[in-house]
Amino acid sequence: MGKILILVSLLPIAIYWLARRFLGDGVLAKHGAVDCRISGADFAAKLSYAGKLRQRLQEGRQASVLAEIALLAAYEKLRAEQAQLVKWRITVDLWGRLVLPFSLLIATFGIMAGRPASWCIGLAMAVNAMVAVLKWTTRGVAHFAAEKAISMMSQARIPRQEDEAAVEACIRAWTWR
Repeated sequence: MGKILILVSLLPIAIYWLARRFLGDGVLAKHGAVDCRISGADFAAKLSYAGKLRQRLQEGRQASVLAEIALLAAYEKLRAEQAQLVKWRITVDLWGRLVLPFSLLIATFGIMAGRPASWCIGLAMAVNAMVAVLKWTTRGVAHFAAEKAISMMSQARIPRQEDEAAVEACIRAWTWR
């Protein structure tokens, strides 16, 4: 039964990982390092983002940093209209970062305690598959936030058109993470 759980859980994890790898991380690797000649703090001011920015985001000038700031500003604007959906997406993102290490840790402790390894690994994979499905189902909220971020960015006017195209590609790529 544990082996069946592993096989059933493998499909959503593999689909999520492949989509993230090729549609998210690949685009960020290609366009994310472009220097956009505007700091994160200045870009946040142009977008009228009032939230706090980490030091990395304030000083960064790369397209991936500006894309992250644009998405934060878009989530803040959407929170006024659709508070529950934005909260749900942010919660799922947090779960996505926390579940993997903790599920592996619990599976390791279960194996050390003498539980069947196939069950421990299967349950850890099932939990991670559930998170992958949740991230996939809330991707519509992230996509809508990305479209809003792109429209906010086009109104804010980044100095160069090439920089704006790189930031737009990075905004779309961040939705797959």
